[in-house]
Amino acid sequence: MNGPAEVLAAAFTALNLDDWSGFTNLCDPVSLRVFKRETLESYADETEVYDVEADDLLESEPEMPREAAEYKAAQMNQITSKAHRLKREFLTVKGVDELCAMDASKMFVLWLQAHSPYRRMALEAESEQPWELASDWDPPVDDGKKETRGYRYSVVGSIIEGDEIAHVLYRDDHTIDKIFAEEYAEIMASRPADEQELARQLHHYSHPQFVTFRRQADGTWRLVADRFLILVSSLQRV
Repeated sequence: MNGPAEVLAAAFTALNLDDWSGFTNLCDPVSLRVFKRETLESYADETEVYDVEADDLLESEPEMPREAAEYKAAQMNQITSKAHRLKREFLTVKGVDELCAMDASKMFVLWLQAHSPYRRMALEAESEQPWELASDWDPPVDDGKKETRGYRYSVVGSIIEGDEIAHVLYRDDHTIDKIFAEEYAEIMASRPADEQELARQLHHYSHPQFVTFRRQADGTWRLVADRFLILVSSLQRV
């Protein structure tokens, strides 16, 4: 495992196996420590907290009953509170003190899991689900297939920037023409041939993503762990 592209491929393999220890072993240890410190500093920053008052809402909506304004203000303050943010960012962590005592690698793993729909649906209580079923929504027909979660990305290439930093470009293989094949084909059929050709050429390449790597003292490459490293899982019916 020499180059950054090979490390990223190994990271995708670890994620698909839920091998979180293996994944964090591929991360730069200094960046993990920085991630923990900056996260804790953000929770300690009192300037990020602003309490909405009922009078603030009444000033912009004078027709609103005061009882409604007080209720709405309380709800808004609950959503913007640090406790609510902690639950959204780490799901199972009960308090900032728990984060302080936690290993930086574990903290980063919990943060990644909280940003994956696969893990959020598994760990979040039903009452905390942010989604509600629409009244006209019909459940899918059971076709005997099952949904499997996987990080289906292809590495496009890597760019070495200086002696210590590299960037690896990758793309999601789970594109809209595969997810909604019939609908996509119908839309494309109504377009001129040259536009269809343009869409075919660009649908993979118009929004590439990248991961930054740092060279270690032993010459190996490791991922830089930060809040931009969000590798969200996708679903496939097989």
